[in-house]
Amino acid sequence: MKKCMFVISFFVVSFSVTSQTKKKTTLIWDTSYSMIDKNISKEIHFLNTYFSKNPNTSVQLIKFSNEVILNESFDIKEGKWERLKNELFNSIYDGVSSFNNLLNVKGDEILFFTDGNESIDDFPAFFSNPVQIISSTGKAENSKLKKIAKLSNGQFIDLSNEQIVEVSNRVSLKGVVEDISGPLSNVTVISKQERVNTVTNEKGEYEITITKGDIVEFRYIGKNTLRVKALKSKTKNVLLTDGRGVLDEVTVVSERKEMVNTGNRLENKDKIGYSTQSIGEEDISHLDTDVKRAVKGKFSGLKIQNNTATDDVDLSQFLGRGNNMSILGNQYGLIVMDGIIISETDSGIGNSGNGSKGIISKTQFVDKTTHINPDNVKSITYLKGLAATNKYGTLGVNGVLLITTKTGSPDNGVNSKKKIKLGTTPTYNEDVVAISNNLPYMSKLIKAKNIDEAFNIYLDQRKLNKTNVDFFFNVATYFKNWGNEYLLKRILSNVLELVSKNDFSTLLALVYKYEENHLYSEAIVLYKRLVEYNPKVTQLYRNLAIAYKRNGQFKEAQNVYNNIDRNLYKKASDFSGLLKSINYEYKNLVALNKDSIQLNLVRPFFKDNITYKTRIVFEWNEFDAEFDLQIVNPQKRYFNWLHTEKDEKIRLENEKNHGYGLEEFFITSKDIGKWIFNISYLGKLTGNNNVPTYFRITVYHNFGKANQTKEEKIISLVDLNKKLNILTLDIK
Repeated sequence: MKKCMFVISFFVVSFSVTSQTKKKTTLIWDTSYSMIDKNISKEIHFLNTYFSKNPNTSVQLIKFSNEVILNESFDIKEGKWERLKNELFNSIYDGVSSFNNLLNVKGDEILFFTDGNESIDDFPAFFSNPVQIISSTGKAENSKLKKIAKLSNGQFIDLSNEQIVEVSNRVSLKGVVEDISGPLSNVTVISKQERVNTVTNEKGEYEITITKGDIVEFRYIGKNTLRVKALKSKTKNVLLTDGRGVLDEVTVVSERKEMVNTGNRLENKDKIGYSTQSIGEEDISHLDTDVKRAVKGKFSGLKIQNNTATDDVDLSQFLGRGNNMSILGNQYGLIVMDGIIISETDSGIGNSGNGSKGIISKTQFVDKTTHINPDNVKSITYLKGLAATNKYGTLGVNGVLLITTKTGSPDNGVNSKKKIKLGTTPTYNEDVVAISNNLPYMSKLIKAKNIDEAFNIYLDQRKLNKTNVDFFFNVATYFKNWGNEYLLKRILSNVLELVSKNDFSTLLALVYKYEENHLYSEAIVLYKRLVEYNPKVTQLYRNLAIAYKRNGQFKEAQNVYNNIDRNLYKKASDFSGLLKSINYEYKNLVALNKDSIQLNLVRPFFKDNITYKTRIVFEWNEFDAEFDLQIVNPQKRYFNWLHTEKDEKIRLENEKNHGYGLEEFFITSKDIGKWIFNISYLGKLTGNNNVPTYFRITVYHNFGKANQTKEEKIISLVDLNKKLNILTLDIK
């Protein structure tokens, strides 16, 4: 009881305002993967108390992980905040926390719910407005968050050890669930408001504690769902009847599947996992002379400005995620009609089409929407947050309006042969990546008929693979085949939430996956972090230079090479084990990018280019990994390179001490024919051999020539003493 009084008294001092005051509060909600185990009940009760003390509040909700997912306004009146509460309950926790987009948030007060986990960038040093930083995970960066809150005239509140629920507002239901045959086990008992749930035991018994007035549902396959309103603590025995309806204690409600448009498909609203809003033809008035009028005021969080004296505002200029998060970027949403993108307006700076920068462009239309006849509209669906980005990637970050006409409705997923315009809805190309069918979660994913279904399968399988790094690597590659880079990046970034900054090997494997998928900006950010935490590891500097080059940052790559050459990285260990490879790569940079670097800063040695028919580079993330690499030439002769402590003791010691795991091979123009590379993985000298070692294989064709090309793949090795073919080359 003492803890309860502490929290309540804190609210009175810090949050109390008069009922006439219209307070502006910014609520920042961290939806990164590390927040999945937080105690949302405590956070909801925190907000219950907050809004009871501030009953009339204008709330700007910002949900974020890798980037801002949702930026929406909520008007709280007389302490009623159900719509905001439902939005928080429906949050999907996925991806890594990126704080860069949160530096300029404003409000009379900021409520920031986070654990402060810094994986790719730093938490803001302070806020210009008072901030209350709240965490319920028990894993927050407490000392740092306390300091930041204090500098921002606020307070850090750790709910993990506090009991803030007022007992008088809680009720407990318990009892036995049966059907006509007797007690039922594994019946799901779930509260609609808090989403607290339990299941009945083998005797059909259950017990659940929830907020007074909440609705409890009893669900079981093949039985009617029963709803009970919890008004007081009591014993409630339940009898479930056969059927597929939804019953409460007074009224029978027949089951009806509400179908919504998710982009070229009609889906069961209960199965898509997203919050969607739709209107039908019955919601469109004959007074709506254009589609903009039909939409205006119908969707929460969607804003359409009024016409001005000089310009008519088109529907394509709708604001779907707030208009204060991006000054330079486009803020307007996307419009898709019958599966085809028909309109996308750019509000960004420097998009005037005349090449000038820093000038706000005039409105740029792909196609206006004034030609759409409201009488021909069958339905309009508004997607926002993950519902929009999972379907349309970065095109959907500002929200998507899906317009279905009576003459071109979306399909229901059965025998449809309608062609979709390339670049709108991603389609899965099964030939791109060979899926490992022996992995149960991949077998389920490849059966998905659309990206929404695939995403929900991913969320379901993630529960069984919470800490499995390989799971996120494989699933991210799967979503790449849907053509959705947004999902690819977010799913990969979950690994940053799983491991600590000291887990060097896993982070190095992650950065290899970033590069394999051409996510070079993300790779550079992570390499910089790794260098900061592991300044002695020489391979990081070499890899950073390559990432800069691949990202088109040639001068930055040159600077890294020059610093290595001049021995300016004083904290780094000995580069001698890598120097041959680094010299080849610097010469390659100079030869192929003369116009993009500062030639006057290049020593003559590096201006002497080297060319090869094929260059093959093997890298491994565990520097003490042992393996047997077998190379078979076109004449079927082979040799084995034994990378073991027994055969290469000094080399393995150097690799471990100086921080590198790399070897390269060259094939000349005389060595035409089929080359085969097999590997037998022998494990690690230290560490857990149940954790995979990752090999990166990079093949350069025509190395050092103008027509140089590159192919790359990552191999996961965990089975010991098993010979695997990891590369086959046909040199012509």
